[in-house]
Amino acid sequence: NISVAISNYLNNNKYIFLTLAWSGSSILEWGSDKFSYLSSEINKQLNYIKKNIDIIIWIQGETDAKLFEKLDVEQGPMFFQKNGRENFYIKAFENIIDNLKLYINENTKIILTKTSICDSKRSKLINAQQVKIANSSKNFFIIENTDNLNNNYRYDRCHLNEIGVDTTAKTIAELINLF
Repeated sequence: NISVAISNYLNNNKYIFLTLAWSGSSILEWGSDKFSYLSSEINKQLNYIKKNIDIIIWIQGETDAKLFEKLDVEQGPMFFQKNGRENFYIKAFENIIDNLKLYINENTKIILTKTSICDSKRSKLINAQQVKIANSSKNFFIIENTDNLNNNYRYDRCHLNEIGVDTTAKTIAELINLF
């Protein structure tokens, strides 16, 4: 779990991590224009702890790179068709943030990672949209090095191994320590 690794590098221990990862999930399962079980689950957890979110760390993209990199727009889900190849990830992320509006405010920081590599192939399409999201607000930040990590940092040519998690966690924690 990357949250444990991140906590090892934080300067203080004032954070509570709510880890809601879902292996193999597409961003469309988190933030499309349809009901999202995953977003619903996040809201249930946040409602339970009754705290505003200080920081969101978004590490996702491998599944979308595999699903949508070469898919004909007309063959994709309606959300993908409606928003297009160059905007579907951005629009879905906007829906995620909208779904969290009760728990975020103008001070909430959002950290995205450039995450798209699977089978050693980087998705410039996903990375470009992740950068556009990060550039859309002064409270959004991008971690550049995640997709720069080669297979020595991955256990299956896709997901980060212990060394990859530690390297990414250290970079994320360094940014959090600046807040």
